[in-house]
Amino acid sequence: MHVLKDCAAQGLVVAPQLAAEAVRLLLANPETAAGQAELRASCVRFLMDKTAPGLAATRMRIAFRRKYRTPGATAAEQARNTESRMAPILAEVLSVAGEGAPTGGADDLAPPFLAPPRGARKADREDYKQRLYGSVVAAAVLRSGLGSPADPAVMKEASAAMQSVYPAKDLPHLLRLAPEARRAQLLEVCRISAGIRIFNWDCRKAGHGLLDLPGLVQEAAAVTLEQLRSAVDAVEAQLWPATRALEVLYQGKGEANWPESDVDLLKDTVVYLRQQQVLFRRLLEDVEQVGAEVRRLTGALQAGLSGVHTVVQAKTAVPTNEVYPQFVSLASTWEALEAQAVVVSKAANLHRRLQAYTRGVRTVEAAVIDGILEGDAVGPPPTDGERVSSALPPPPSHSDKQLEAARRRLARDMGRGDVAAELQGFCPWFLAVSGGGLVPGCPALGLCEAAGGVGTRLYALSSLDAADLFCTDPNSWTQRALAEVRRRPALVGLLELSAALQPAAPPNDTACASTQTEESAYRRESVAQTFPLRDAAVQCPRTVACSAGPFLAAGIVDVESLFKLNSETCYFSVMFFEC
Repeated sequence: MHVLKDCAAQGLVVAPQLAAEAVRLLLANPETAAGQAELRASCVRFLMDKTAPGLAATRMRIAFRRKYRTPGATAAEQARNTESRMAPILAEVLSVAGEGAPTGGADDLAPPFLAPPRGARKADREDYKQRLYGSVVAAAVLRSGLGSPADPAVMKEASAAMQSVYPAKDLPHLLRLAPEARRAQLLEVCRISAGIRIFNWDCRKAGHGLLDLPGLVQEAAAVTLEQLRSAVDAVEAQLWPATRALEVLYQGKGEANWPESDVDLLKDTVVYLRQQQVLFRRLLEDVEQVGAEVRRLTGALQAGLSGVHTVVQAKTAVPTNEVYPQFVSLASTWEALEAQAVVVSKAANLHRRLQAYTRGVRTVEAAVIDGILEGDAVGPPPTDGERVSSALPPPPSHSDKQLEAARRRLARDMGRGDVAAELQGFCPWFLAVSGGGLVPGCPALGLCEAAGGVGTRLYALSSLDAADLFCTDPNSWTQRALAEVRRRPALVGLLELSAALQPAAPPNDTACASTQTEESAYRRESVAQTFPLRDAAVQCPRTVACSAGPFLAAGIVDVESLFKLNSETCYFSVMFFEC
């Protein structure tokens, strides 16, 4: 891309993903997307201002998009990784005694490339069977995650557990099963042996390579949860006053009393803080969900261990149909705890990565915000929760007409069911009048309607006055709000409008270098040849040869009749001719 070259010429190395995101965001603004020169210059200016809050918000959003996975997706990925770890060993076991290999006795357990020679000594045959059984034990260790197969102590304990479930003498029976049945039985045996090792660990009789996973995951989740809560609290402690300062400036018409640079920086700071709040809260919700799941799984593990203790207590022999399902349940619960540990670890790593982008960012000074809020009659800046949940004000503060309109909107909203407001719930009227200022709307005042391209769109307004003005001409106010959004790239990304605000066609002289030309679609005359040039022919190797090139060129050959010539053995080389 030319943007990367322009930045490199000025001594700045930019990641291609960041440059592509900058182009996508700036294309939403007609002023910067008018041509290649304007777009390139705007992208370079945006990327070169390394301390700008808008650039920091964009970098955080890109990192989050690339690294974030939902807890369910992370758990599924962990299961796939577990399967991939044991896949080579499992494939070896499943390939033994495959199709065509003799299965008449214990000596014929493997294909020729694995099995010892038929005349080999008994010691060699036994050594081979032990190595194959060791592969089964290693697969069980990898499947459970309880230690490493490279640790002799772990393999010793795992082998003892496997012997109690599936002795080595039963290996021929396993290897005579069909591959699907063999795989299912092998995975079941692995889980049973893992449950036995977990039970022994709980009894303090063994457990080499096993950690106190429930305690460790609970502690990690608690620490990560506290870190995320502190981060969210720190962000919101700056966000509430900054948002209220915007309201005071534009509702009180006091923006003229402050330098334009401070006002613009205040708007960018609010967008930057909002982006942090959105990402940190997403991680916080995931870790809270993980904490609840870990507590549930820990309780299930303790209950399962107590159940096994009850079954095997003071008994020399226990029916397998009673205890094996409980061992399988223990192993499944342990695997689920391992997956939750991975979710917590990834959330903590992503949080640290996002925090790194907040260092050195230029934000509005606290003295400016305090100066704007000096003498504010509202008192402490309201939080998002207070804004969203606030009910209709008492009649003296507003006209009966405004209150009646709000009640009608609320009654209409009750019939809509669960609906979401456009612009992520922010007030479009305030976006328009403030030139890109973000203030949350209040759904309790009723959602206002505006005609959209695909139907009616609903918007939450920040006050009854804002709703009254917006409803006079909703489409006009919406267009004014979107015009202000287009001018702020970070705001386009925060509101997730980059796709909706893209121009119908990008600039003719795009910023991306390409081998495509205006005539690329007219290359029908080109020929792709994979073999040395020869006459197109249909060759029947057994009997006949048919040179069909001239006839195909003339368009007089019945192609279907050619396919009737020994269709089982014919190979066709086809050449296309321009008509």
